[in-house]
Amino acid sequence: MKKLTLPLFALALATAAIAPSGLWAGAFETTTTTALHALQDTPQILIVNDDGIDTPGIAALAQSLATLGDVYICAPDGNRSGASHSVTTAATTMRLTAREIPFATESWALDGTPSDCTTYGLLKLGKADFDLVVSGINRGNNVGDVAHYSGTIGAAVEGALRGVPSIAVSADHRQTDYAACANVATQLAAQLLAGNGESRVVYSINLPGGVLDENTAVVAKPMGGLYFKVRGITEAEIETGDAKDIRILLGTDSADAPVGSDTEAYLAGSITITPLNIDWTANQALAAIAEWRIHAPTRL
Repeated sequence: MKKLTLPLFALALATAAIAPSGLWAGAFETTTTTALHALQDTPQILIVNDDGIDTPGIAALAQSLATLGDVYICAPDGNRSGASHSVTTAATTMRLTAREIPFATESWALDGTPSDCTTYGLLKLGKADFDLVVSGINRGNNVGDVAHYSGTIGAAVEGALRGVPSIAVSADHRQTDYAACANVATQLAAQLLAGNGESRVVYSINLPGGVLDENTAVVAKPMGGLYFKVRGITEAEIETGDAKDIRILLGTDSADAPVGSDTEAYLAGSITITPLNIDWTANQALAAIAEWRIHAPTRL
């Protein structure tokens, strides 16, 4: 990562009221102060999401992250929830439209997937390589295995695949204090900009509903549980008789919250931060596969 300079007032913002339980409380001030003296270039930060560019979450992130560096935005022109890490194929043309969002140097709406937005932003926006991707703030949590479906997570994964430190930010659908949510994201962003994160990892923040203040715990937890599940499928015949209209019904299941998981902590009212590897290899299974002696077919 190139050397960076975090604006002086970023330290005051990032150590404000939201870090009570201080996941990095003491370390944050030390590392950020060191960064202020050692880093040289203004950070470039790309904001993306999956809910669409006209959302309060993306506006709150822009305002908060602008205290750390130059903010650029590329987001879908409408809601793309559930897009995961899907991309648009080369055969499809996408429309890009300039927008104005306060605190952002440039803002663009794209009629593509969240991952497409990350790709365009990293390759076409800014004056140099980006230092950070922040995806969100999503309306709705992405704890546990729900992360696999999430366009918010997928957009951040695209950043991590391209070697850029990446954060995904999701909030309970009842949460309306987007400024507080953005504050937490900005604290984590400052840590990654100071070089304290892992490469090829997405840092997923999930913020519960209710008041976020000095009594709200901030915890690091592994992903676990499937809080949001398919409840059934409805079918309706259409007039031609050779086709059907179907709808997949989704619902929550608070019982699927393994002990020690992010889902359990989130449902208990904590802010969770979960580091997600983009390498999906199940290393423990490799040896067994080798013992199965599967081979290519013999040519006759």
